[in-house]
Amino acid sequence: MRKNVLLKFLLAYGLAVFSCTEKGSPGATSTVRVIAMSLPVVRIPARVWNGDTSRSALLQKPESLAMTVGGEDELPQGPQSFEVLHDGGFVITDPLQQRLVFYDSLGKYLDSWWMGFPANSVALMESGELEVGHAVTEAIYLVDDTRQPRLVNPAGRGRRDAAMPGEAEMQRGTNHGHITGPITRGGAAGTLEINFESDSTQMVSLESLGTDARGFTYVALETAAADTVVKVKKIIRKYAADGALVGQILDIAIDYEVAPADEFRVRQGLVYQLVPKQNEIQIRVWNTN
Repeated sequence: MRKNVLLKFLLAYGLAVFSCTEKGSPGATSTVRVIAMSLPVVRIPARVWNGDTSRSALLQKPESLAMTVGGEDELPQGPQSFEVLHDGGFVITDPLQQRLVFYDSLGKYLDSWWMGFPANSVALMESGELEVGHAVTEAIYLVDDTRQPRLVNPAGRGRRDAAMPGEAEMQRGTNHGHITGPITRGGAAGTLEINFESDSTQMVSLESLGTDARGFTYVALETAAADTVVKVKKIIRKYAADGALVGQILDIAIDYEVAPADEFRVRQGLVYQLVPKQNEIQIRVWNTN
């Protein structure tokens, strides 16, 4: 996961400028709906971690997630993963305090589960259990409301078959790629062709965010162009079951202090972005319905 994040930033260069059109058959161009962020940002408090992981320390400010400010030779650390629950609430990893923390849909603190290890990934399984990844060993655990993590894969990832969003592959040096075998939440297996049309901008990364029960597939792209300013532009696209591009999110800022391992979640047409800032953790939401 860390390797993928590093690769994205190595590929990210230049200032992105792109067209809001998608070309299908030769000579055909259609305008694509641009989706703006219209829902309030969910704000969750964060505090600078002092190294204390005792239960008494957690009880003082249980609602606050822990961050480090980093230094000259050390990157900041903090929450890297989150999940959207069936009731619209959230669970966020708090690796420095070795726990999972639960909030309602407005960001109000509800509960926390102590894991006993630094968790850097969390995903909701169809069984209702949470799959949790160990930040150091990369071992995979399952945990339910008994709050007792159960080791299921000491070697690393491999059990998220219920949440796998499909494999994304780019054709190197081109603005083309494809998503193969989306199997998330009702999506049928198949191949979705991705074509990014621009005369000045290059697609530098491609990621599938999953297919919902209605057949819509969500795809994250990073684009860049040679310029004096080093900057990457991130886009999320929504494709219909027939492969038609029906919407784009263009106002995605990547202004986080800690680069998330699981930056986006898509649930019932809502796109959520995890943004760990120094003084708060933000969850930004776009309604694509």
